[in-house]
Amino acid sequence: MGLDVTGNLVLFDQNNSSVWQSFDHPTDTLVLGQSLCRGKNLSAKPSNTKWPAARIYFSAELDGLQYSFKPAAYTQVFQATTPSTYRTTTCYAFVNGSLGFPDKIFSLPLAKSVQLMRLESDGHLRLYEMGIPHLELLMVLDVLSIAMKFCDYPLACGDYGVCNNGQCSCPSLSHFRFQDERHPDAGCTPLTSISCNHVHTHQLIPLYNVSYFSYDRFLSLATQGTPQRVCMHSCLVDCSCKAVLFQKSSYRDDYGNCLLLSEENLILLTEDLTGPVLAFFKIQDDHSEKRTIITAISSTVKCKKDVEPLFDGIPGTPKCFSFYELKVATRNFSMKLGVGGFGSVFKGTIGKETIAVKRLEGVDQGMEEFLAEVKTIGRIHQLNLVRLVGFCAEKSHRLLVYEYLCNGSLDKWIFHTSPVFTLSWKTRQKADIYSFGIVMVEIICGRENLDESQPEESIHLISLLQEKARFGQLSDLVDSASNDMKFHMDEVIEAMKLAMWCLQVDSSRRPLMSTVAKVLEGVMSMEAAPDCTFVPSFVSSNAHIVGLTSSYVPSESHLSGPW
Repeated sequence: MGLDVTGNLVLFDQNNSSVWQSFDHPTDTLVLGQSLCRGKNLSAKPSNTKWPAARIYFSAELDGLQYSFKPAAYTQVFQATTPSTYRTTTCYAFVNGSLGFPDKIFSLPLAKSVQLMRLESDGHLRLYEMGIPHLELLMVLDVLSIAMKFCDYPLACGDYGVCNNGQCSCPSLSHFRFQDERHPDAGCTPLTSISCNHVHTHQLIPLYNVSYFSYDRFLSLATQGTPQRVCMHSCLVDCSCKAVLFQKSSYRDDYGNCLLLSEENLILLTEDLTGPVLAFFKIQDDHSEKRTIITAISSTVKCKKDVEPLFDGIPGTPKCFSFYELKVATRNFSMKLGVGGFGSVFKGTIGKETIAVKRLEGVDQGMEEFLAEVKTIGRIHQLNLVRLVGFCAEKSHRLLVYEYLCNGSLDKWIFHTSPVFTLSWKTRQKADIYSFGIVMVEIICGRENLDESQPEESIHLISLLQEKARFGQLSDLVDSASNDMKFHMDEVIEAMKLAMWCLQVDSSRRPLMSTVAKVLEGVMSMEAAPDCTFVPSFVSSNAHIVGLTSSYVPSESHLSGPW
């Protein structure tokens, strides 16, 4: 077995003949000198755990390189053909300056150092180069950008996403929400999950000006000459169908081309203001009893009427629930989770979603003031804050609806009944100082403390900080993407030294939070430069072993929060 200079791992037999080589089995990456041959492909690793197998492929064909999407069978998205009319080989090499050697299908920047090409989970084929002197991978080129725009990528806006001019949206805010509002390209999800056990409650809602991401592919995949009613009925009775696209024929409006989309195919939608295609999305109607429907509708109408002046036209604001809806959801407020300073919290269920309903008590607040606060809270989306999903402001009732956290209240973990799990106040205070130092360093450096995408020697940021501090090279760690930090480098270095003070291994040498605040305000200065020891010696000496630090449990004197 041998590893050559290009990175190709080769196995030899007893006659020293090659019997297997890694270059013949590409995954998601090509390195300089490697070829992609017919029958082989690059496959992007799925970003969503819902899809265990790859769905984006980049393959070698007889007449060129093909970019494909694979829900059930290959669906060609894009093909770059060779300029030659005759080929004597079926392999396309990644060489310095081009992809497709001997025929230059894609021109690439000449390599200044080590280069690699990776088909990534969002479907983009990116060229990377090893940066000097920090030995970090830098993106050089989005290879397919010369042929594909943002909305041409099937995964551009994720499941249920609709792409328009490089922007992602959901089919309908009334029935769908973003999976992650901070990242619209992560896709959307129905507000109510579709159940195959209640097919009779499925409905199709229209969505105008939406088409399949590729009109040519739509025509080739659609069933032609289908009555519209038959097309829609076929989707309603098939639980795997989540949406349907229908193109009216030129001679009859009720006949045309029908395409049923499963959940795997729901990433392939783009906005089309001129196209003749109609789109319908399947939703679940959970109201099975007529009385519930009438009551809910009348309550919702009243709720909307009461709050509409403040919330009208504001996307993403919390949903208004009627008191009756929350009473039913919580089984008449029978499942109490706990009691706070302003009222009790109850567990409830709406559809298949579990919620926590806080019923405010003793709050003397007018309607307009209450709704203004709800609007403000509802716009806050932060990873460590419980999300407000709705409210009720009916008559004297004031209720807030939050997402339900299955691990319970934070106080059960801070003030655990077992002394083994309980943190003393001294421990919590010192850990908070250390954590503040970590946050400061991450902000200044523009990266996380543990980042396995970094080169091996740079994975652990605090170990790297310790090394740079000892050699007086702190400026090397400052986020290069921040011009503001570059223009105020002296102040940034001082802030980094303050963070280093908070990161001392010996907890007795860390400052109080009040001292930190005074230093930041400029009314106090650090008495001396902090010691350059932030990592226990047994950890820093083994920092090159990936994953070793994750098992380190600090004592009170170390309190190293990130581990």
